[in-house]
Amino acid sequence: DERADTVALDIETKYDKEDDRSHPFSDQILCIGLGYEDSHAYVLTSNALTPQLKWPKYTRWLYHNGQFDTQEIAQHLGAWLPISHDTMLQSYTLDERSERGLHKLKHLAREFVGADFYEEEEHHDNLNDIYEYNAKDVCYTYRLHNLFSTKQAQDQVSNPYESLLLPASEMLARSQYRGIYINQENVNHIEVTF
Repeated sequence: DERADTVALDIETKYDKEDDRSHPFSDQILCIGLGYEDSHAYVLTSNALTPQLKWPKYTRWLYHNGQFDTQEIAQHLGAWLPISHDTMLQSYTLDERSERGLHKLKHLAREFVGADFYEEEEHHDNLNDIYEYNAKDVCYTYRLHNLFSTKQAQDQVSNPYESLLLPASEMLARSQYRGIYINQENVNHIEVTF
């Protein structure tokens, strides 16, 4: 819906520091940041996060790596929010290199919108710091989206982003979350023919 507002969304989870990875089916959501325009952010703490939480129907959700956030919300809050925009995918359309960390939010925020060196590792133990960190993530995501949208139009890469990458991202997120059906007969047939 063209009239829908775009809202940046980011989740902070408590995960095993030893493993250094997040797992949507076992992590605890600490907070969800919501941001609109480029400097308005709200953080919903874990107390406000229940499956009864009502999500606006006509919102265009903006993420940085929406595949993760959508699965977390589905798992813990029972709602599937669509991936309307994703700054990580926008970044890939503007720079195809796959150097480690190149498309991470912190790197992009520092390079393109003047963010400071705020890092997640510094905030694991203090909830107020985590909330501030979460608010920064959504504000920088929103700012990057506006900047990247302009750059995509200039580089004429908006169409592949909107018609290919976003639908594929949504499909992959749902497939990762729910799994996919496999016709075992067809698999056996393919296995025999190859």
